[in-house]
Amino acid sequence: MADQQKTEKVFKDDDGNVITKEEFLKLKKAKAEAVKARKAQEAAERAEKLRLEQEAKKAKEEEEFNNEVDFVTDMYGDLPLNQSQSRENKKFTKLLEIDDSFVNQTITVRGRLQNKRIVSGKKIFLILRQQNSTAQCVVSYNNPNDENAKSDNSIPASLHMIRYIQNIPTESLIDIVGFVVKPANKVKSCTVSDYELQIKGAFTVSKTTKPKLPYTFESATRPDEKFIKEEPADKRRGGAKEQNVRVTLDTCLNNRVFDLRTITNHAIFKIQAAVCRIFRNFLDSKGFTEIHTPKLIGAASEGGASVFEVKYFNTKAYLAQSPQFYKQMMISSDFERVYEIGPVFRAENSNTHRHLTEFTGLDLEMAFNEHYHEVLDLFDELFVTLFTELKEKYAYEISIVQKQFPVPDFEFLPKSLRLKFKDAVKLLKDEVVYIKEKIGVESVDDILKLLSDIEEDEKKKAKNRSKKLKETKELLDKIKEEYDIEDYKDLKEAESMGDFDDLSTKNERFLGKAVKRVYKTDFYMLDKFPKAVRPFYTMEDPEKDGYSNSYDFFMRGEEIMSGAQRIHDPELLHKSAVEHGVDPATIQGYLDAFEYGVSPHAGGGIGLERIVMLYFGLGQVKRASLFPRDPTRLSP
Repeated sequence: MADQQKTEKVFKDDDGNVITKEEFLKLKKAKAEAVKARKAQEAAERAEKLRLEQEAKKAKEEEEFNNEVDFVTDMYGDLPLNQSQSRENKKFTKLLEIDDSFVNQTITVRGRLQNKRIVSGKKIFLILRQQNSTAQCVVSYNNPNDENAKSDNSIPASLHMIRYIQNIPTESLIDIVGFVVKPANKVKSCTVSDYELQIKGAFTVSKTTKPKLPYTFESATRPDEKFIKEEPADKRRGGAKEQNVRVTLDTCLNNRVFDLRTITNHAIFKIQAAVCRIFRNFLDSKGFTEIHTPKLIGAASEGGASVFEVKYFNTKAYLAQSPQFYKQMMISSDFERVYEIGPVFRAENSNTHRHLTEFTGLDLEMAFNEHYHEVLDLFDELFVTLFTELKEKYAYEISIVQKQFPVPDFEFLPKSLRLKFKDAVKLLKDEVVYIKEKIGVESVDDILKLLSDIEEDEKKKAKNRSKKLKETKELLDKIKEEYDIEDYKDLKEAESMGDFDDLSTKNERFLGKAVKRVYKTDFYMLDKFPKAVRPFYTMEDPEKDGYSNSYDFFMRGEEIMSGAQRIHDPELLHKSAVEHGVDPATIQGYLDAFEYGVSPHAGGGIGLERIVMLYFGLGQVKRASLFPRDPTRLSP
């Protein structure tokens, strides 16, 4: 009965006449289409009105331009090709030099036209770049002979001059003659933020000839939202299509000369040069001699298979895997303390974030009197000096890099942390226990079970989901990010590591997080590695069987240096080579160097690019190599 009492809905047209539902829906659709058509017509009319206004404005500007008698013809233009025709001793100012003493002064600056913002045919803003510095320049139309054509500054600038500047291709090398002023607001987009150059003159020194740049510098220097260690190969080899597209590493490397112009790259490689300079100066002050050893050698210097073989006239030669043998020969020659900065070649088919087939090695070798820890003490002082000088003398460059790669400042101790390998293994396992306690579980399997429960819970509707599991997921995600854990299964590898196992890459990183939490440092040393995982020339530990007098150094949980006390007894060295599968005949020249008595000695090899990568948290060692070489890249 209730259903029968229900009344059907009545549909009416605009005049109040009753119509069917189908007619009503058809009428509604027609109204919507009419509204849509009206709005489209209005938009088209606005667009046409705007087009006509712009055309009229452009026509007026063209008329003004054509009618103008240029009054600053000598203050802009293309300079003749520099063939060293003359030398006028002009004074050029560096952007970094500009301070309050330059305000209201006219200076000349040479730099790259990084960007321009055309406000109108009478006003343009430019970004001028000079290595790792940028500054804003502005030019405004101002005719001092016309009361109706004066700008807010007194600097003459004709329409012809502004048109010329407008047409200079981006990335051209230009000279700007500018009047230094303090803008009302800081120029946040430039490194020189407290000053601005009002353009009095603009001259092109070298013009960009390509019609399109590979990508914009704004895109290339945009910060990564998340720290990424591995980047996929770029699918857009031609470069970014839009300014807001993230330019991949592969695209940058394919256009490396262009890419190296960014202020971030200039800062990175100034720091890299500083690392070499500090390394060299410190060792010089400690009585070391810089040496230069052969890179074409007759046998593999590390005794392994990862070596590049080259044809050498009628025989074979190899690219040096390290200057190891020659450093030790120099100790045998009584040089006592030697170092080298030079190329190192590794034929390892490793496509990881930290491997290169050619890198720069910072190597040293040192005779000691009683104990190889004398060398470790020197290394300790070397790295503390390095990190201290970078922090104190290169704060500007560090700040530039951190804008694109915003990782925490590098932390180190005044006396570097030194752990024995077996103690590091214990710390690794203790950290797994710490994480389990933090989560409130007894085993890694319990964590994996929680993840499975969370996955099932997330399939449910929001109102039916477990609040406790949601909170647990937040905690697990936080720990995963904090410890850089790819998969919680990796914790099993950490807790099952044996005292004589080698450190895997995952365990290295995990140990780095544990060290940072417990000891508050990003730099530390591991001493007394298992003998089985070290090269044949490593001296064994006389007190603990199975261990050796060897060490590795780490930054942010990744190895940057490997070293050891070397075997200096010829019989023991020969025996160790055979035990490691190295044919003594292939290294006879090296073995012979120990036949006349050699001082006890130790040393190590440091990867320059790794130091820079890890200091800044760049995520990819190729970012710290000018022209990187890996298994897939031989150019540019």
